[in-house]
Amino acid sequence: MSSTTYVGMWTGNSKPDNSGDVFFQPWTVVPGSTTSLWASNVLTFNDSTALVYYHGAFKVPAKYEASTANAILVDWTSTVTTGNRIWFGNYRAIGGDNAELYDSTSAQQSTSVTDAAPSTATARLLATIVVSSANFAAGDTVLYRVGVNGNDASDTLGARCHVFGMHFRCQVST
Repeated sequence: MSSTTYVGMWTGNSKPDNSGDVFFQPWTVVPGSTTSLWASNVLTFNDSTALVYYHGAFKVPAKYEASTANAILVDWTSTVTTGNRIWFGNYRAIGGDNAELYDSTSAQQSTSVTDAAPSTATARLLATIVVSSANFAAGDTVLYRVGVNGNDASDTLGARCHVFGMHFRCQVST
């Protein structure tokens, strides 16, 4: 028997890129947020004409089972209600003991998804970036980059977006 689990991707060794267009800030200072009740940090992606990203590493659960349900989930919003955001993810799963290199120059998979702006400003959106289950094994360390592609003509959001969380969704045995 198996169940779905979610692995948080914001860990102590993850960080925004060096562009200055990706950064953490309190939700309460985001233009368009109307409450001071929820002051948690959000990861903000500026409206950029470049490829900007957030990167880090996470561990695949010990009871991991390959499944078509594998995905990187981006929990996000924006204060505008028109346009599309192109989310991309690329990663490399590193496994074994003295078997694979951390210092790799290529991704195992690069994939993307187009997600429409919220119908109401600051409504929750969940971008689902599907990833191949065959690339992961229990205990792997996954190096990743998740971001937005302002170079893509289909990315028409034209505004900042704010991320409340990123998770790796997978199946585990119970």
